[in-house]
Amino acid sequence: MTINNKQAKSITWQDIEPLILDDKYKEFFKNLDTKTFELVLDENSRPKVLESVLKMLSERDPENATQEDANEIIEVMQRVATKIMNNTVYRSFLMGASQLADEELLKLDIKIEHCNDPEDRKLIIPAKSIEDYKNLIRNKLDSGFWNDFVGEDLIYFIFKMPDGEIIEFIYDEEDRLKIAELCSQLNHDPIEKTSDLLNYMAGNEFYTEEVEKYKIKHKL
Repeated sequence: MTINNKQAKSITWQDIEPLILDDKYKEFFKNLDTKTFELVLDENSRPKVLESVLKMLSERDPENATQEDANEIIEVMQRVATKIMNNTVYRSFLMGASQLADEELLKLDIKIEHCNDPEDRKLIIPAKSIEDYKNLIRNKLDSGFWNDFVGEDLIYFIFKMPDGEIIEFIYDEEDRLKIAELCSQLNHDPIEKTSDLLNYMAGNEFYTEEVEKYKIKHKL
């Protein structure tokens, strides 16, 4: 693939790849939105990514706007995404998942620490496994419980109501009270306590540090 002057002035995925493990850029890559990388790594989204890359090429380098060139770029994007995602992890304090075996979690490269209650587990989840983890929770969480996972870029909730209905939220201020009401309903804690949602979560020592990082990053 040839590179014209216009391309040389812009940063490409090929330029980014060798920088990922450079200590000088670790903080920069840590702060990138992981949704971009999840999309690149999701094979079901491949047609959408291919269309987007072809469009970019047709605008910047029309002579090389072929499917072969686009697939070359996507391969580099996937390598970059994998390396970056491997440096991002989430914490989850898993309760109420009696049907979810350790083996299913270990297959996703999730680290497990058992608690005093044998059904409670502290999990460290790599970002590359987060979508598969969500699916496990949707299918295996006991009704009447919820699961959340916490990272400095994202806090996510999956509620399984007593009737089996699944309700999901990404934490934001707009939905904070809705999330707090569901926590109160399922955990029987007073709404006055759950409505201070981030501090409510930080009360779990396993989450405290990550919640603080989240608050700092989002200026809360």
